[in-house]
Amino acid sequence: ETSLGVKNGMIAHVTEAAPNRIVAVIGEGDQRRQVIVEQRFYSNLDYGYATTIHKSQGATVDRVKVLASLSLDRHLTYVAMTRHREDLQLYYGRRSFAFNGGLAKVLSRRQAKETTLDYERGKLYREALRFAESRGLNIVQVARTLVRDRLDWTLRQKTKLVGLGQRLADFAERLGLHHPLKTQTMEAVP
Repeated sequence: ETSLGVKNGMIAHVTEAAPNRIVAVIGEGDQRRQVIVEQRFYSNLDYGYATTIHKSQGATVDRVKVLASLSLDRHLTYVAMTRHREDLQLYYGRRSFAFNGGLAKVLSRRQAKETTLDYERGKLYREALRFAESRGLNIVQVARTLVRDRLDWTLRQKTKLVGLGQRLADFAERLGLHHPLKTQTMEAVP
């Protein structure tokens, strides 16, 4: 709704629900503002209480409730379990996860996706390199920069995942699902 400055899919916090109107707060920080929705103009208004993990990426909210499913992997788990400021609650079906190796195993598995490096022996990859060279781009320098950026990103993600792994282990221990955490730390040298 343009007159209220609200778009479909925006996340708001309802602060007041009274007969014929709802008051909500939308936005973060300096962009935070109050919106009053009058029922006489919006008779088919409904509220949402959930969002997908993909939609939540980049958002930070006070409380998060995650319904774990067998489709999760460590990347989605990381996104889902790092959206909160104050409280995170994880819900899951004990039997479903038991048949699939347990909660920790499912939430920490790797489901790698394709990257451009998967195609480096292909024709299009070689054509892209020729295109770059013909425009004076130093391929070795570009490759070094890309590798360095990727290494830096990987090291940052590793640090975050180690912290998340510890939080998951603590959570599993509270549930009585204690499995000793096996960690191996290796230094990546550029």
